[in-house]
Amino acid sequence: VYTNVVGEQKCVPGTLPLRCSVYDFYFAAKASACVVSTRTGLLDFCINNGGRYLTLYKDAWNGQFFQMYTLEAWKTKSRIREMIFPDAPDTDFLKKVNKAIEELIGSQEV
Repeated sequence: VYTNVVGEQKCVPGTLPLRCSVYDFYFAAKASACVVSTRTGLLDFCINNGGRYLTLYKDAWNGQFFQMYTLEAWKTKSRIREMIFPDAPDTDFLKKVNKAIEELIGSQEV
């Protein structure tokens, strides 16, 4: 499990740092079992590569951003799941994240 880091950024505890170009990340994301990410320009760049993505949103506008800019509405080759995460993620939320990852990884249909 890796965390994409740039410069002096720290990776998520328990993961290894991944330092690569945007283009290398595109292919690494495609080859991975699943990419878990907040919504970023890098994710938008990679989203049509046929990979599997779980995108997490901070509910800054009570879901309005999520509804207006959902990736699931894009016509892509990738499998996509999106979730809004709460201010204080609890065990129940983490179970939902794990279930979404399992469904994406177990899915053969792209």
